[in-house]
Amino acid sequence: MHTDDTQTKVLALAVKSRLGLVSALIALALFGLLALLAPATTNIKPRLAQGYWLQPPKPLPDLSLTDHNGLKFNKTSLMGNWHILAYGYTSCPDVCPTTMLTLGALSKKLRNLDALKQPDFIFYTVDPLRDTEARLSDYVHFFEQGFGTKLMGLRTADINQQLSFEHFLGIKSSIEIKDINTQNITSTGFNDQYSVSHGMTLYVINPKAELSAVLMPTTNALGTSSFNLETLYQDFKTIIDALSITQ
Repeated sequence: MHTDDTQTKVLALAVKSRLGLVSALIALALFGLLALLAPATTNIKPRLAQGYWLQPPKPLPDLSLTDHNGLKFNKTSLMGNWHILAYGYTSCPDVCPTTMLTLGALSKKLRNLDALKQPDFIFYTVDPLRDTEARLSDYVHFFEQGFGTKLMGLRTADINQQLSFEHFLGIKSSIEIKDINTQNITSTGFNDQYSVSHGMTLYVINPKAELSAVLMPTTNALGTSSFNLETLYQDFKTIIDALSITQ
């Protein structure tokens, strides 16, 4: 009986050891599987509510623009800060002013972020013929009091630079001049012989002067498009948080 008890104990220990080994092997296998999956999941960025990512970000080409103070603006000018760029024209009666007011509210809402994460804002005119430096400057100064951060106006009188820059970003705009005598077109007021149409898109440019994301407006049941303040805030914060995780 003593021998049988000893054999039983030895057998029980062997079974227990074998089960422990199997458990350890299963744990190692699961750990290896998770390790394989980890790199794939870290590369997946959260979805934006009203926009899309560029993966990888798209470096901006060399550009030569002028700001509302008449100073040269190029790719280097975008380095070191986040920027959100909107486009339109200063004579726009509704969409552009509404967008600028929304962006002003967004800039104030983003004050809770670290200083390096707070974006500067750019208004780019697609109508440089009427939007002279002086007119663009008045437009910027009118709206900048509603911004908690820097607001800048950009333009170019060089048609090649204009086409190149707008093509890169995918800016949609068209100008119809019914009167070929452009001397009748002034920078003040509207002209029945001159009309501008443009899309609604915001461009998020990272501190490396790369296009990181494109933010789109919300369209209601009546077909009217506009930017929602809370949606813009959440999307930009998502972009910033995702960058912080991957760094």
